[in-house]
Amino acid sequence: MLVGVAVLAGFDWRTFRLGRGELETLIGSVLFAGQILWLQRPRYAGNDVSRFSGVMFAVMALVCLPVAVATTREPLDWLVAYRTGPMLGLLAVLVFGSTLGGYLLMNHWQRWCPRPRPG
Repeated sequence: MLVGVAVLAGFDWRTFRLGRGELETLIGSVLFAGQILWLQRPRYAGNDVSRFSGVMFAVMALVCLPVAVATTREPLDWLVAYRTGPMLGLLAVLVFGSTLGGYLLMNHWQRWCPRPRPG
């Protein structure tokens, strides 16, 4: 499939390069795979999903907040970004539906997924 997409898109291997977005996506994929594999460890099977998911989200917020504050040009940028009802609605769908719901489901059910076997 990837070869077919490359042919149809006229992909040129001579000009191929990874940009910042591609590198960040690859790094994020590796970290996410590490989290999934870490959740499958038998020693964590009895953990309280709600508690460690809450800690996980709190740590992510504490790590991301300084970056968000440092990259803000003006304090009013935060108000401008979230001033409309539709924007807040989309943010709620993304945060609660995709992120919170997805992570809670993954954290809960991952322990019952079969572990990968070497070889």
